[in-house]
Amino acid sequence: MIKYRSFKEKELDQIFSLYVEGYSDLYGKSVQEHATQFVALFQTALKEDVEGDMFVAEENNVLIGFAVIHKEPTNEWKFGPIVVHPSFQRRGIGSYLLQMCIKFAQSKQIQQFYLKVHEHNQAAINLYKKFGFSTTNVFPSDLEGKNYLKMLYSL
Repeated sequence: MIKYRSFKEKELDQIFSLYVEGYSDLYGKSVQEHATQFVALFQTALKEDVEGDMFVAEENNVLIGFAVIHKEPTNEWKFGPIVVHPSFQRRGIGSYLLQMCIKFAQSKQIQQFYLKVHEHNQAAINLYKKFGFSTTNVFPSDLEGKNYLKMLYSL
């Protein structure tokens, strides 16, 4: 049975591993570097008490997915990253984690939040559109020759 809840700081090692599993196809050999950067940013956010939350999905005490929503230094709210272990994809886990982030935003009376997604990640784009996100602009990504879409969700 899958359980959903807020992240616990002692789970950062599992978050790192899950990030590597979830993004290895996208980032290839540089996935470890990206995962290290994400965990370091998240640790800094915890120390600085950045407003937001990370929600996790777990099965048999093992994390199988996570999603983050947080306030940026610009005072904008950002959703992401979201990761579901490849073995558990297409089971509604990502949708449920996204719903948890939307409920968090509603509870904080956040008017809107954004995400960025690689323009070739059609499965994620379809999920976001299903939830009502709209594309606001396109800009270069950290992958050479690829772009991000910036998508906005308004409550």
